[in-house]
Amino acid sequence: SVKLELLTGQAERSAKRLQDKTKELSNRFREIKNRSNAAGNKIQKFGRQSATASRGVNKLGAAVRKLALAFGVIQAARFVLFKTAELESQRKSLQVLTGSLAKTNQIIGELQAFGAVTPFTSTELVETSKRLKAFGVETNKLVDITKRLSDVSGATGARLNEVATAYGQIQAKGKLQTEELLQLQERGIDIATELKNMYGMTKDEFSDALRKGQISATDVEKALVNLTSETGKYFGGAIAQSETLNGKWSTLVDNVEAFARNLGKFLSPVFKWIFDQLNKILSKFNELFNLLTDAQIGAANRLVGSASFKSVLG
Repeated sequence: SVKLELLTGQAERSAKRLQDKTKELSNRFREIKNRSNAAGNKIQKFGRQSATASRGVNKLGAAVRKLALAFGVIQAARFVLFKTAELESQRKSLQVLTGSLAKTNQIIGELQAFGAVTPFTSTELVETSKRLKAFGVETNKLVDITKRLSDVSGATGARLNEVATAYGQIQAKGKLQTEELLQLQERGIDIATELKNMYGMTKDEFSDALRKGQISATDVEKALVNLTSETGKYFGGAIAQSETLNGKWSTLVDNVEAFARNLGKFLSPVFKWIFDQLNKILSKFNELFNLLTDAQIGAANRLVGSASFKSVLG
């Protein structure tokens, strides 16, 4: 009987422990379920927020794309306008220097064609011809000399504007002097050797002739022609550079600029009309402001500063 009671007590305690463990396990499952539901709700909420954010980002992206497109259109219009105005200004300047619109158009046309197949842009070539004309180079020689100087620049790597300046100074002075000779030599242009070979001069004889001013600008021109002719050391220097990466890039830039100028020919009347209208409107406003007296301006300032005016604005 005692043994039975002991066994019964042990069974009851075991059953109670089992019941407690089952209850604890049930509570834990319930807690896990609640946490899972909470996590699910958070995930759903995050998903809705993400969708909202995604729509916002898409709207922002669309707005940015439209803004970028508008900005690109404005920049393209500015580029076309600038290149058209640049060529028009160059044409006017060269026309003043040459005294002939027909000759100016011919020069620009030939230099544009040359620029399309060389690493030099047509803008750069036209500027060079203007510089040479300002130094006194004859109009009918401008294209030829510009091309030859471009060959020298392409062969030596010297800047075209610097070569043209040195050559132009020689033409303006009418003779070769040490200063211009050094400018050319510093840029790797050996015109002294060609001059010595042309007249069979030794180094000392050349130096003496240079010092006495006996080497004329015409002699330098002949030396330039020899150096850039078919047997000359600088022949085809510009065309050779066009095959380099830099030359191809420059040719591409020149073609883009040419396209912009051609487009500008059609848009130029529209641009000019718009600018004329804006200038007229602004001129009228400026005339109106100029007619105002100091008393009227003071009255306007007092009106803006008055409390009643501020309340109306508010």
